[in-house]
Amino acid sequence: MYNPDWNIIYTCLATILVNLPFGYWRSAYRKFSFWWFVAIYFPVPLVVIIRKSFDLQLSFTLAPLLFGSFFIGQFAGKKLYAFVPWKKP
Repeated sequence: MYNPDWNIIYTCLATILVNLPFGYWRSAYRKFSFWWFVAIYFPVPLVVIIRKSFDLQLSFTLAPLLFGSFFIGQFAGKKLYAFVPWKKP
């Protein structure tokens, strides 16, 4: 049985997974530098493509979920950077 709510869950999970490496990458650069901004804004079109691939329209219900997933992915990537031993000094 098809349930469209699963598409929202899959979209949020995919958004988190896409943002993990970008949050990790963002942590290596000084705040508000050019590459810091690139690491934040580069995944935005990827999230739009993911949302379109699951055939979801942006709504007042979906937007906070995607924003939260985006933030969680970036934050988790940043925290992951703090725990790896091979980062730049």
